[in-house]
Parts: sequence; C-alpha cells; structure tokens
Amino acid sequence: MQNKPKIKSEPDHTSHWPLNILAAAIIACTIILAFSVSYTVSHAENAIPSEPVIPHGASLASWNENGQNGRYLLRIINGVSPQPGATVAGIVVSDTHCKPDVQGLSHCHNTIDLAQDTHITVMTTHLMSRNPCLKPGESVTLTRVNASWVMATLIKKKAAGY
Repeated sequence: MQNKPKIKSEPDHTSHWPLNILAAAIIACTIILAFSVSYTVSHAENAIPSEPVIPHGASLASWNENGQNGRYLLRIINGVSPQPGATVAGIVVSDTHCKPDVQGLSHCHNTIDLAQDTHITVMTTHLMSRNPCLKPGESVTLTRVNASWVMATLIKKKAAGY
C-alpha cells in the first residue's frame, strides 16, 4: 500500500482571527480619530481667537452676564484706565462693531467721553439678546479693575419729581 500525502483543500484561517479583529479595531480607531481631528480643526477655525478672558477680580462668571443690572466689564482698546481706587464719570458717544460671533457674543466698541476733553475706547463683550449694548447718550461711571479693564455702571436718570 502506498501512502498518499494528505492534500489540504483549503487553508486553515481560524488561527488568524485574533489578528483580523485587531486590524479591524485599529482601522476603526484611525477613522474615528481622523474625523475627530477634522471636526476640531473646522470648529477651531470658527472660534474667536481674540475672545477675551475675564480678568481676575471681575465679578462675572461668563460673558453672558455682562451688562446685567447695568454693570459692564469693558476691555480698554484706547485711552487710559482711571487711577486705582478712583471712579470717573463719562458719557457714551458711540456703539459700533456689534455683529455677534459664532458663539452669539458681540464685541461692541464704545467710545466714552470723560472730563477734560479726554475719552476712552472700550470693547464690550456681551450677549445682546440678554443684555443691551451701551447706548450713545447714556451716562456711566468707570472704575478700574486693572490697567486693561474697567467696570462701567449705568447712571440711572432720576424721574421728574413733582
């Protein structure tokens, strides 16, 4: 009797299944990571890189609160902050650049006339749907938060007395 060699009709792939699962998992993770990075980059392009950080010592938890109860945290664009501990009065003369950003926040520019023919230009970051802009003609007091920031408080007009 002659011994015939055994011929395998099909290769045995059952021993490779752990590698196949590992390869599929790596591919799936790579695809997920690629979409995640793409999403982050596309949304970072829409973010406002100059979104100001609320300074230490300011009494705001978020920009959504700015303007609440007639109190506004303002970043100085041009001009000089009041001296530490001093409060100065002024009149708002302009309100521009109020288009909201992708987060819905406006970064309005306001010029405020102060005493002795001086003025200060500030940026008011606020949610216009919640708190209005500073309006030309409104009177405010300004108090220094630091060299770059002031807190403005609206001066309420007194009702006509009888």
